[in-house]
Amino acid sequence: MIPYYVLMGVPLLFAMFHSLSLDRPLHPLPKKNYTVLLFFIIYFLLLALRREDIGVDTASYVRVFDRIGDYSWDRAALTTRWEIGFVAFTKALGLFISSPQVYLAVIAALCVFPLGYLYYHESEDDITAIALFLIFPVFIMLFSGLRQSLAIAFAPAVYYAARKRHLWRALILAGIATLFHTSALVLFIMYPLYHMKLRPKHLYWLIPGYLFTFFNSARLYYLITPLFGADYAARYNELTQTGGTTMIILFSIFVIYAFLAPDETLMDADCLGLRNILVLVLFIQMFSPISPLTMRMNYYFLPFVPLLIPKITHRITRIDRRYVQLIKIGLALFFFAYHLLKIRSVDSLNIYPYAFFWE
Repeated sequence: MIPYYVLMGVPLLFAMFHSLSLDRPLHPLPKKNYTVLLFFIIYFLLLALRREDIGVDTASYVRVFDRIGDYSWDRAALTTRWEIGFVAFTKALGLFISSPQVYLAVIAALCVFPLGYLYYHESEDDITAIALFLIFPVFIMLFSGLRQSLAIAFAPAVYYAARKRHLWRALILAGIATLFHTSALVLFIMYPLYHMKLRPKHLYWLIPGYLFTFFNSARLYYLITPLFGADYAARYNELTQTGGTTMIILFSIFVIYAFLAPDETLMDADCLGLRNILVLVLFIQMFSPISPLTMRMNYYFLPFVPLLIPKITHRITRIDRRYVQLIKIGLALFFFAYHLLKIRSVDSLNIYPYAFFWE
């Protein structure tokens, strides 16, 4: 478990040192806090240097990489039922490298750096953002599901395209993401979702909508899954008990917090766009107790929630700023503690304990 403690502890210590240094004029650090950057560098190293059995699907991806390099392009396309974009990417990468470890490192870089860029530029509270990112399943997904991890890496680019009102760029990027994992189809709604005009008054229909979705999730699920193609509809046709109720409660609290806590006059377009994403996250999470497919759909939007919550906290004006600071500290400590508890009790993707490739 030590590498995961390092992943949490080093950025925390750096943040503390940085905070203290701001009060010491003889040894000032740059005003920009590099805590998030440090976190994602360590995260990348853990992904790049992991042993092949870290991540329940990692070994199968490595086997295909070893095999596909000797195949023709036509045969490579027929080797697996995986998406053509990922197969072509793996085949092309095999023309330049032969080491499975380098293969994992390249994918780690392509997956982590877009998220690191997003958090480095958009985070208003590095520690809270890190703490939240750690408790979301997308954190462990990158250790196992290489195809979807690469598709998730397109989410920040789609988000930026939507924010800049570049509709065609957002659609093209979402389309490329689907070539790596079919579930990335959900990225096509990023543009309209970001620009919706949801306000606190809309809670009056959002809450009934959430309740309706939760109690009719099975029926709605069978209506939605065919949109992802016959293969997905057949593979995930049977409903299974997957849990997910804890996250439903958490996201419900976040939605109420995001709509009722901040001063709406301080909510800029980006805050509103991120809040819209949170609204969708909770709707998708309502299906999580019955199917793992719906949880996969949420992975594309979950990385944006840790960016939103600190923004909401910073826009609370009805209480003293000292209490707002306590809220920030309390949230960070709670989610770090939750993560520590989780890594000791839940390991659905076989990433604990960690092992380096040379061990």
